[in-house]
Amino acid sequence: MSKRKFDLIGYIDNRRKIIPTCIRASIGKKLFKTDKLMINVGSGVWYKPFWKSLDLYTSWYGGGIWWKKTIDYDYDLTSMKQLPFDDDSVDLFYSEYAFEHIPIKCSKYVFGEMHRCLKPGGGFRIIVPDMDIVYSKFNKDDLELFEHYAKEQDWNYSRAFLEFFAYPDTFDGEAFWKDFETLSKEKFFDKYTEGKIQKKDTAGHHISWFNFKKLHDILESFGFVDIKKTGYKETRFKEMKNKYFDTRPDYPGLFVDCEKGRNNGK
Repeated sequence: MSKRKFDLIGYIDNRRKIIPTCIRASIGKKLFKTDKLMINVGSGVWYKPFWKSLDLYTSWYGGGIWWKKTIDYDYDLTSMKQLPFDDDSVDLFYSEYAFEHIPIKCSKYVFGEMHRCLKPGGGFRIIVPDMDIVYSKFNKDDLELFEHYAKEQDWNYSRAFLEFFAYPDTFDGEAFWKDFETLSKEKFFDKYTEGKIQKKDTAGHHISWFNFKKLHDILESFGFVDIKKTGYKETRFKEMKNKYFDTRPDYPGLFVDCEKGRNNGK
């Protein structure tokens, strides 16, 4: 199954949540101005005064024409094109549960672009699923985390586990368990995400994995400094200490803050 079944009640509930956000965005973008440039990357249907949204509209999330009105920078995270910002021009980047949806090579490209665009001393907070947590729960038969996916897609728990990092178009249970029992955690993740691409009509699926070591090493390779694993609502950036950020307290998230160095970005 690659597409969601149409759910009328869910559709109505989705609109009930989306439309007020979009109306606030339409009004607020005209009223609230700031000299700071603060960007939510892969924002979805989101609005916070003084912040800008960067995303590519997709019908997967059901925002319709309303969502398009909230996007300040129309940008495809898989395009491998420059971000639409000058060097050393952005004060803050924020991203919550976006980069697990795109191939890792695209994530690396965007991280490099973020570093280019940030002002020296500028900050980046990223939140993605923490696959160390997810793997540990599955390995210990702590399966509550996977119940939603198992029920929604009528899957067994093994296939539901894959939904967190490598959406399975097909599933071979025997091969899965052989790989799970013989490969290291990292090699297992790599094998099942190899060659995954984002499909615009199923953009909500996860196709990449992160743990702190992997994310730290990637960010460091592009010149980010002071890379710290934090926790829910524990960011160092005061502009992100409110209800508009870190919005999923019950999800197995990896929360990381980092900065662009002040000495020529090093």
